[in-house]
Amino acid sequence: MKKICVIGVAFIVFLLIQPVIVKADIIPEGYYRIRNVNSNLYLDAEGLADKSNIRQMFFPEWIIPQKFLILHQYEDYYSIHAYDAQNLVVDVANASNAAGANIWLYNTNFSDAQQWKFLNNGDGSFRVMSKCSDGTKAMVVQYASTESGGNVIQYSFNNTLNEKWFLEAAIEEGVYRIKNKKTGLYMTVNRSRVQQTTLDGGNVNQRFKITPSSNGYFDIAPDSDHNKSLGVGGWDVGTDNEWASIYCDYGQSADGQRWRFLVNEDGSFRIVSELSDCQKAMTADGDNIFSVTYNKDNNSGWELEPVPSSDEYCKEGKHVVLSFDTEKYLEKYAGTDEKAKIKIKDWISNLDKAYENYAELMGAAPQNGEKIWIVPSNYTGPNGTYALYTYKNTRLIFVPFGSIRTLLERAVQGDWSFGILHEMGHTFDVDSRWGFHDEFFANFKMAYVLKKNDGKFKIITNKDANGNERDLTKYSDIIKEYREVSENAYTKTIGANPRRTHIDGLNYMFLQQLEDYGDWEWVKGAFRNIRNTPVSVSNPTTQIEKYNYFLNEINNQSNGVFMQNWLASYRSENAYVASEFANGTFTP
Repeated sequence: MKKICVIGVAFIVFLLIQPVIVKADIIPEGYYRIRNVNSNLYLDAEGLADKSNIRQMFFPEWIIPQKFLILHQYEDYYSIHAYDAQNLVVDVANASNAAGANIWLYNTNFSDAQQWKFLNNGDGSFRVMSKCSDGTKAMVVQYASTESGGNVIQYSFNNTLNEKWFLEAAIEEGVYRIKNKKTGLYMTVNRSRVQQTTLDGGNVNQRFKITPSSNGYFDIAPDSDHNKSLGVGGWDVGTDNEWASIYCDYGQSADGQRWRFLVNEDGSFRIVSELSDCQKAMTADGDNIFSVTYNKDNNSGWELEPVPSSDEYCKEGKHVVLSFDTEKYLEKYAGTDEKAKIKIKDWISNLDKAYENYAELMGAAPQNGEKIWIVPSNYTGPNGTYALYTYKNTRLIFVPFGSIRTLLERAVQGDWSFGILHEMGHTFDVDSRWGFHDEFFANFKMAYVLKKNDGKFKIITNKDANGNERDLTKYSDIIKEYREVSENAYTKTIGANPRRTHIDGLNYMFLQQLEDYGDWEWVKGAFRNIRNTPVSVSNPTTQIEKYNYFLNEINNQSNGVFMQNWLASYRSENAYVASEFANGTFTP
């Protein structure tokens, strides 16, 4: 079930901490603000650059520095990404485990300094523990400051208020259904009362428009009448009675009609009112919904299900999430007409297909099948050369700001995006023992995706010397590209005189061999066998050992057919490639 904009796969793990046993909490993946309990101020990035300081600040008009993307990483740790430059993450300076170490933004490298565990304090707040301190130190406001601008550091957890944080969902404005996690029933407007009932997909009274108000609060209006708003009974006279009914009435943005969405320890959200200073939450009891002091055992947990409309872009598929601001990027570069929106939806659907093809080839998916996120980045590499990039065995694909326009414009043209497919190939490097050349394997695995979608895909190539683009739509187009068309094709590199090495030429050798004599089932079997073979049994370390290891695995799967024909077809070429790997001179 979706929650907020996206849903992540997370794990319940019981940990021993002081003074009682609690569990590491489930944080739905998505966008958040992080508010300090002691100061009531928000975690804030002082800038959007490498080593920008992290501090606490009041809620400003411009909220981007206080909006973070929280993504599950490994075990029960999460990364916390700056919203508008998602390559930057909250990081302990210099990976220190010392009390008092500063916390800043740093370029993503997936180190322990960039991973955080959220533990419930029993009062609805969380302590945020750093992995680089082995979970012994927490994110705290230095000197328990209540001033805007107070610095944030890591320090030993002492159960003081300045060490506690509320997680608030930074919901994107839109229409949602609101489902009670415990009862499975949906919030429903019945005349002026707000109740819970079974799902009726066509019932407009089960849909709510959620709109940011101010200071981190939201208005919740029935989709049937945006002039009304959900509020606490008695809000108009300033009362805050326990078990006050939730009503739907005219007006918006009074204290009793403004709400925050706070994370519960089970990953659901409690919807708390400003009138109660966020102490009372919408709670289902029988058919009706009331304002009740939050208790984790009552029916105060809700899940948000986005209701897409025809005038919205699809930003999330089954396996892929496009983490771009709709107005800033999609509408600016992709267009606002219905055709463009359908093309973006089709593009994400095609990437979902590619994901499933990769998983079929490898027999595994990155991070247990959690979604791949395509995120904006202000990092372009040391020489400004990256168009797209990712890290092996992770599920983040970074798109530098300068590449977003081309990516989205081509997506509207039906381009599956060679670059995104290539980077997705990297995310499926689920066992690096066979990885004699990362870039080769990204393209080699991608060839399987294109074969599975022969005649159904479209790849727009970069312009050639004459300024022309070519549309590759068939698997045979890809083989031809690697054989003779690309700048570094086989006939221009490994098969040329004089020879030089390049992954395009090597890809042609493998792909043509499989077409002429082989079967991708051999490759599937090789990948699975490698992954299932313990390191103690086989762990090649050098480039040439890995190259030979992979060839031998395919050969074993083919009962010797592969190598017999490989040597017959490419004896001298293979000897040349092997020599280059052995000498460490294979390029690029």
